[in-house]
Amino acid sequence: MSVTNLAELLNSRQFPGMTLTESGVAREWIRAHAFQYDSIEWNVRLGDGVELGPEFDEATRRAARLNSQKRADFIARGPLATAIVEVKNRLDARALGQLLMYRQLLSAMRPISGPVLLYAAGARIDPDTRPTFEAAGIIVEIYPVP
Repeated sequence: MSVTNLAELLNSRQFPGMTLTESGVAREWIRAHAFQYDSIEWNVRLGDGVELGPEFDEATRRAARLNSQKRADFIARGPLATAIVEVKNRLDARALGQLLMYRQLLSAMRPISGPVLLYAAGARIDPDTRPTFEAAGIIVEIYPVP
């Protein structure tokens, strides 16, 4: 990321679709990983979403599709890897399932060169949960933010 963009990101109070706590976690992830990646996309829509039938008008069909698509918190792209990052205050099984699904959907939607890394970033995680993330190849990073 450019130094200008990095300063802007680190000074952002709240990121799209995130609470203040989640934004604090995301900011710490960016601080730790910024120089590995060139860009970040927020609230990335993945998958097809629901397709309503022709009995609905185009605006309703479009709204249903957009509202039902999966959304990754953010995707960081760099020369060596792409990172899908799911941010939660407390990491749990939802984040695990989301990340596994997002990797599959992203790979099906667009060609990606290099590995796709999955990051679960949170303010906390239960001790019983961490081993399951790690067994699935998901990198867990905890950033206790106020």
